[in-house]
Amino acid sequence: MSIDKNLFSKCVKFDDRRRKYCLDFSSLINKLILFDKVILDSPNFYEVNGLVEELGFEQTLSLLSSGILKFSCDLRITSQVAQNQHIISSKKTYPQGFYQIQYAFAAEQKIWISDNLKNIRHSELSKSKVKKLKLTVVESLDKNYLKDNIDLLKQTDEDLQFNRGVKVATLNVLKKEYSMELDSEIFDIKLHQVDKSIFKVETNLSDLCSLNETEIYKIVEKAVLGIGNFNLRMAEMNMHNALSCFMRDEIDLLKNRLEYIFFKKDDPNKLEANFDSILNLKRHPKIIAESNPKIDINKLMKVRQSDELKLFRNWLKDIEEVKEKEILQELNSIRAKLGVNLNTNTGKFLRLGMSTLAGLIPNIGMQASIPLSVLDNFLLDKVLPASPIVTFVDDLYPSIFKQH
Repeated sequence: MSIDKNLFSKCVKFDDRRRKYCLDFSSLINKLILFDKVILDSPNFYEVNGLVEELGFEQTLSLLSSGILKFSCDLRITSQVAQNQHIISSKKTYPQGFYQIQYAFAAEQKIWISDNLKNIRHSELSKSKVKKLKLTVVESLDKNYLKDNIDLLKQTDEDLQFNRGVKVATLNVLKKEYSMELDSEIFDIKLHQVDKSIFKVETNLSDLCSLNETEIYKIVEKAVLGIGNFNLRMAEMNMHNALSCFMRDEIDLLKNRLEYIFFKKDDPNKLEANFDSILNLKRHPKIIAESNPKIDINKLMKVRQSDELKLFRNWLKDIEEVKEKEILQELNSIRAKLGVNLNTNTGKFLRLGMSTLAGLIPNIGMQASIPLSVLDNFLLDKVLPASPIVTFVDDLYPSIFKQH
């Protein structure tokens, strides 16, 4: 199966009311629509309780038994250990300004999984149902795990040795942590290998800004850890044969890799953001009428098999970004290059549909709907390019919500 059909990703968000991280259910549904298989990066199985809350016991079992949602329960830690004599391979500690990356995985995978299955519990489920739920989760586990860190360490050491991405990663940390934007032509930083997997930094950062030695050490440490985490992410993608949701900072590192050519079109974050924008633009009443709509898993399974969804996915990948403001501008600057006679039944239908769409957009309303005597070529090609796309957004997507 092609790598762009699968997704390996976390799917949690911070719940302010509960003061803890919980399942991001709406994002999970989006991911299940946009990808054939979703592998949840779930080291503690916390998402399972969220699934039961949102779907109920039976529907959760159906989803987990379907094969479209898998769990990866693993411990993976990236650390900088040059100042820790208990971890560093040479047993020799180094002062600030020296760096070594190490990776740690769960020593006993089965024990790690068994311990974290204890996190699966629900006050409204009987012991027998909890047991059945745990067994179903175990059956849904993805069997691919990183068993050693040899190749991973080799890749990271090579990146640091040849300073691949070091400047970019450091500039990202400066911008994110200190709101500093330095000229990359003036800013200089190099890592020099002084021992096996040990690197010393040389930089003019102290000459360009008022940062002390400890602050500079921590900035470079975060940059080096960023490179280490990036390589871990790439290893996970290769292991699971799936795309991963890179953070914004990591995208800059990815641009230096050949994989960016393929990833740019299939960026999961971009796909989901554009999907959300299109749904918001459509303002479908079945979607916005309920504050907490319930999902019908059987309907979701059916929609996932539809040709309309397959076409929608392909179309979505070709869109750079969906911006409502730009669409409004296009609505107001009619550039008719459409070979459809608006006096025909098809033309009248398209005109009515586009006028209705304009009327649904806030601050435009019927005033903007009336002048739409000709369809805008941009909207036809980029927003509603084909009837299967319209069918998915207008009919199939709303059908996954239970009717009350």
